[in-house]
Amino acid sequence: DLLRGLKHCHDILKHPQPKMIVTDNCCHIHSTVASAMPNTEAKLDVWHFSARYIAVILNMGKSPFCSAVAADISGVIL
Repeated sequence: DLLRGLKHCHDILKHPQPKMIVTDNCCHIHSTVASAMPNTEAKLDVWHFSARYIAVILNMGKSPFCSAVAADISGVIL
């Protein structure tokens, strides 16, 4: 309902739909965003991306380099 309301406001104001919505769990809202605003993509925010990357790909949650890698990832993306 919130996304349909946002789309409705954009339509009334004759603004284009947002190109992207950034969220902490894009997988769960992707289909909702696609149905409410077909031209808008749902993307994962940088903090959660870094956390998932470090936990799953690097498996370095206990590594002393964990915060340095997270900072590097954020720096590259932002």
